[in-house]
Amino acid sequence: RGHRFGGDSGSGLGERPIVAVMVAFFVLVRPALLKMAYSRIFFPPHLCARLLIDFHQRPGKRHYLRAAIRADRNGLLAEPLSSQGSSVLTSVLRANGFIILSEGACAGESVSVQLFRDIRKDTNEGSS
Repeated sequence: RGHRFGGDSGSGLGERPIVAVMVAFFVLVRPALLKMAYSRIFFPPHLCARLLIDFHQRPGKRHYLRAAIRADRNGLLAEPLSSQGSSVLTSVLRANGFIILSEGACAGESVSVQLFRDIRKDTNEGSS
């Protein structure tokens, strides 16, 4: 039998190994590389954003949800991408950050986000 990733395999990767590798890179590897390169800032900041949809999960674990994070006139907006599964790589391409949650949250609540790509101003807003 081959080693099974996810579930109760004891791998520590959880049920989504691609997401686990992605999170491990941005949370552990990238800061280490930046520190070795003598960067002064190697941990990306955690920002506050308003959650756009309800997200329910089991408490007790920290979750890093791939998200589309954008700005509007009132601040940052965070929308968890509907496809969080490891086999759905389109959500990896659409994501520009993580929503970091230790328990569920309701739409409109403030959540912690971490960007790994630039954000753009919400295109639904009129220009001023």
